[in-house]
Amino acid sequence: MDRLSRIQTELVDEFINDSLTKSIEAMNSMLNIRVKRDYARFGLGNLREIAEFESLGRFKVYLIKVILHGDIKGALYFVINAYEVGIINKACLPDDVTGTLSQANKEMKTGFIVEIQNIIAANSATEISDFLGVSVLGGVPTATVLKGGDINDYLQKEAKSYNSEFYMESVLKGTDLDISPYLIWILDETFIHKLKENVVEPD
Repeated sequence: MDRLSRIQTELVDEFINDSLTKSIEAMNSMLNIRVKRDYARFGLGNLREIAEFESLGRFKVYLIKVILHGDIKGALYFVINAYEVGIINKACLPDDVTGTLSQANKEMKTGFIVEIQNIIAANSATEISDFLGVSVLGGVPTATVLKGGDINDYLQKEAKSYNSEFYMESVLKGTDLDISPYLIWILDETFIHKLKENVVEPD
């Protein structure tokens, strides 16, 4: 895949910033805690390995995945460790849910995190659609629990299965509480093709 031109890179950067801003606004409206963008990076090809995941070793990590359907194929991922899940649940759910270990309450606590990704993914799919004039929809979120040290291998396999040609990686950092979940996009070559089709380069 050819490199992006300066204008294409600037447009994608602006698009990513706008999309993350709207995702953060949606997340903040749902939670009793606030997050901000710590950083965001994007590139062509496969997602690079993320060193922070390796440092988690055998600690439990939740990976919430939403498959994209429509004109652009790929998936969106919300990656958060179990400690951070506990912080969010304690801040946002009633004490009678967070303070007991019943199966129903466990499912409710996981379901709350899944719903966060559902909202973020719906916003992201809409932003991609509007940006490129295509039709993209997010599927039903699925939650997988992995060891932190296995996340990079999992994402590399995902990138290959979707023929990844574009990725975005961002950290959404809590402003009051110690959370730093990752938001990751893996998109196929159609994203780049549509971008190039829609951008008029100067003579």
